[in-house]
Amino acid sequence: HKVLRKIKHPSIELPVDLVEDGERGPAIIFDDDFKTTSLTNLVGHKGPSNLEDIKVLLFNIAECIQHSHSRTCTHRSLSPDCIFVSEDNSIEIRNWTNASTSLNSTTHDHITTEITGAYQAPELTTKKDTVDPASDIFSLGCIAYFLSTGEHPPTRENGFCRVTSQGIDAEEKISKLSDELAKIILRSTINDRNDRLATATDFIDLLTQKLKIEPAQKIIDI
Repeated sequence: HKVLRKIKHPSIELPVDLVEDGERGPAIIFDDDFKTTSLTNLVGHKGPSNLEDIKVLLFNIAECIQHSHSRTCTHRSLSPDCIFVSEDNSIEIRNWTNASTSLNSTTHDHITTEITGAYQAPELTTKKDTVDPASDIFSLGCIAYFLSTGEHPPTRENGFCRVTSQGIDAEEKISKLSDELAKIILRSTINDRNDRLATATDFIDLLTQKLKIEPAQKIIDI
């Protein structure tokens, strides 16, 4: 509750109350907005996004994550399930339950679902590695893959994304994308976090360089 207040941002879901003695313990209450749709449902309904929509969506998501990192908060559970697009075409990132209040955390008590597992960085599979902003960048690369192909990233038996030292292990799908978009996806999803894009600023810089992002009012039609 205090963490979300600390990283206040127009695209971050803010709590409206905290229940200390809920049936299952303390619970954060959010304002439920039914005028939004998740990226999972949006892409499931319309298929892969066009390049212009991908550019603006990725930029806005990355800018929001850049802000949270500047407040020493790593999301750790980014996926299309927690990114919502509203009728006025703004985005909102939800599900900060598993967020870390330290940019370098060795705590891995996150909850992995069938979908979110495909978007979580390899270092989240072991308690030996530190989770840092590069873990969120991995998720951004996977979201870029989802928007571009209309499919969730390929997974291993453990439910986590199948990756190599070159990035997401989906050569056939990625080879059909533009070189610029493929570069962004692969640079963000390299298995070793020391070799992938390290920060949201790096991600935004690569977006701007490769996709030549320009200011846009309209994101996507729901």
